Amino acid sequence: MEAGSFTADFLKQNHDLYSAATNHSFIASIRDGSIDAQNFKLWMEQDYHFVREFVRFVASVLVKMPRDSPECDVDIILGGITALESEITWFRKEANFWQIFLERVTLLQPNKDYCAFLKQLEGSDTPFTVAISAFWLIELVYCVSFMSCLEKDAKTPFELISTVKRWGSPEFHDYTLKLMKLVDKALENASKDEQKQAHEACVRVLELELKFWDMAGFVLG
Repeated sequence: MEAGSFTADFLKQNHDLYSAATNHSFIASIRDGSIDAQNFKLWMEQDYHFVREFVRFVASVLVKMPRDSPECDVDIILGGITALESEITWFRKEANFWQIFLERVTLLQPNKDYCAFLKQLEGSDTPFTVAISAFWLIELVYCVSFMSCLEKDAKTPFELISTVKRWGSPEFHDYTLKLMKLVDKALENASKDEQKQAHEACVRVLELELKFWDMAGFVLG
């Protein structure tokens, strides 16, 4: 990211919140191998239903994209939608392994709040600049979080390796860089109001990510 760009400035100005979202105790428990299987299953069943709403959100980002956008930029969003289709299939396969009945899951409040925020962003009154910014940061938080679980000194349990590789892979990291460039290009000449909206949306993403991790790390009785 280039100094002075929206993404660089945002991460610098919100370093503490971003760090808290990407270094959460839930992720740390995966990294050090201490995670409880019940907590992981709770995260998986909630995240599956979040991703289903996320698909709709990313589709709305594509609809909001300016019609004169270069094909290579459009392909980035299309690639995200395709990846999410594969992701849903992966979740269902993993659910069978973990004996999770996805159709019986009740959404917890942090998940409801996050999905409600996505629905808000899907609205026609949300400009592309704001929606693409939120998209970038949502993906970045997952990428950076799970990348830490693949570091040399990580003790990630073998049965969770496929999970952390899904979001912590070099390929997914490259994808977040492509999204970052889209965000910076979109906001380079945007109005101050749109830049403010994008900033506020990204702050909200980090707040909701923290609550989602908190939910997943809740000690089940």
